[in-house]
Amino acid sequence: MINESEELLKARVLTSIIAAGAMITELVLDYLGIVNVPIHYLCLILLPIMIIPVAYSAFMEFREKPFNVDFLMTIVSIGAIYIQAYHEALLVLVLFNFSEYIEDKTIDRLKATLEEFSKLVPKVANLVINGKVVEVDVERVKVGDVLLIKPGERIPVDGVVLEGSTTIDTSAVTGESIPIDVHEGDTVLSGTINLTNSIKIKSTRPFIDSTVSRITKLVLEARERKTKIERFIDRFSLYYTPIIIILAFLTITIPVILGQDFKTWLYRSLVLLVLACPSAFIISTPITYFVGITRATRSGVIIKGSTYIETLSKVRAMAFDKTGTITRNKLVVKEVVPVNVSDKELLRIAAALEAQSNHPVAVAIVEKAKELGLEISASADVKEVPGMGLEGEIDGFGHVLVGNERFLRMKGINISDEVLRPYEKAVYVCSNSSVIGVIILEDIIRESARDAVKELYDIGIKDIIMLTGDREEVARRIAERVGIKRYYANLLPEDKVRKIIELKKKYGLVSMVGDGINDAPALAQSDTGIAIGTAGNDIAIEAADVAVMSDNLRKIPYIIRLSRKIQRTLKINLGLTFALKIGLIILGFLGFIPLIIAVLGDDGLTLLVIANVLPIFKYSD
Repeated sequence: MINESEELLKARVLTSIIAAGAMITELVLDYLGIVNVPIHYLCLILLPIMIIPVAYSAFMEFREKPFNVDFLMTIVSIGAIYIQAYHEALLVLVLFNFSEYIEDKTIDRLKATLEEFSKLVPKVANLVINGKVVEVDVERVKVGDVLLIKPGERIPVDGVVLEGSTTIDTSAVTGESIPIDVHEGDTVLSGTINLTNSIKIKSTRPFIDSTVSRITKLVLEARERKTKIERFIDRFSLYYTPIIIILAFLTITIPVILGQDFKTWLYRSLVLLVLACPSAFIISTPITYFVGITRATRSGVIIKGSTYIETLSKVRAMAFDKTGTITRNKLVVKEVVPVNVSDKELLRIAAALEAQSNHPVAVAIVEKAKELGLEISASADVKEVPGMGLEGEIDGFGHVLVGNERFLRMKGINISDEVLRPYEKAVYVCSNSSVIGVIILEDIIRESARDAVKELYDIGIKDIIMLTGDREEVARRIAERVGIKRYYANLLPEDKVRKIIELKKKYGLVSMVGDGINDAPALAQSDTGIAIGTAGNDIAIEAADVAVMSDNLRKIPYIIRLSRKIQRTLKINLGLTFALKIGLIILGFLGFIPLIIAVLGDDGLTLLVIANVLPIFKYSD
């Protein structure tokens, strides 16, 4: 059916209701032996009124699809009128209109759900100019503009909190139901809701590039990426309908040539056309995947095409990056090991240099010093060697070095065995060429990591491995804590790619989970690359086939279960449709199926397919 206006669609349904009422009235009166001429003529008048829009729809579709469903229904209706099967003709049109209406409304509901994302932001924004608040169109907001976000308002663009603290509801974007607290310097996303206090944010991107806009675009593009079975159905439908029309024609001509009754075999050919109508076949695959992608999106997971649903349902092995995926990529001070100084003195000295750097190690040490209430005096003439450490002058301690083992050795300083141990992240502090202590840091493991790994094993994933560039000791400790049985350490990006290739050779389909930034080669090499914690991260969203907006790793087993549910539903729909179609066609050809039952069987099957798909929409994570 072509895209019709809401008014025309309502008119078709209203006409169908009147026709159904008239037809039922006539049949009841006929059963009671009462002849009602006006009702009979009303049915006859309604027939052409109902055929015209279907025939028009068939004509408009003819260039793209010569043998479309509307074309078949037009032939069947006209054929039924020719043999004076008026009730059957009317029933064909009534049920066809109702099934098309329900199908359209189902698709509209799904589209509306996706379009909700583009409506998750207000049309206007409160722009702060010279201390005054001016209401402007959200599309006029530029990078660097300062906006006031009041309690209860949605955040219109992605930005950074400049002033204030509040609680943000991120459920519309990330699918996470628990609100988060944000403070100065924290990132906030478009489409999320400010719950408690007024805040000022600085825009980091225009509205057109905001998180909500990108999600909407990706989901709409996902509908264009088709699985093998979808492409097969598309090709199949091109040949299927012409073949059925030829068979229907032969069903009339051959028996008539052999001396059989023309009307009898015309009736059976019409039954064949109705039963063989491919609408249930055509709708089953796209609507199943469409519902699945919509359900995933509502849970904060962007699947970039139905082909990835098919792959995820068959994945047998998974690889996880460590840093930024299993761990949060946020370092904290785990232990302070002083040599000839106190714990607090060692931290204060290190923080005096680290305060001049924005490296994650430096941030962790400074935060720990502040947490303990230590006074941090800025060091003079600080020099930083990227990726290695810092050096500078501190009163009372002379020339101080703070850095990793390589940095100290580069400076000609030996580290005693009692201090040099296989730490995960170790920062050595040296005063006047002597080591005065070591600060040990660790990466925080995501709270959901262990549960996610267990669930993956429970749902039948055969092998889960962890890939990391960290040392063996670090990798072993992290893997043991989250329950991963196999890991590989000291890997470069190209090494991770080789491991993915090895997994694919052993298990077939393999998925890789990473943060989408430095894992792009491995994500691309896997059959389905999944990026975690991608909300607001352009690189991560673009790098992966599946983008999980939140940092909740339990979304990974959920989307695999969802993918399997989608594939099971699709197989049931296709199998049931095929089996019933073949059975009914054979019975119809033999004369056991009247046209009324054929219509009920065909349109009923289409509605059954839709009814079987809709529970996916409520599949809980």
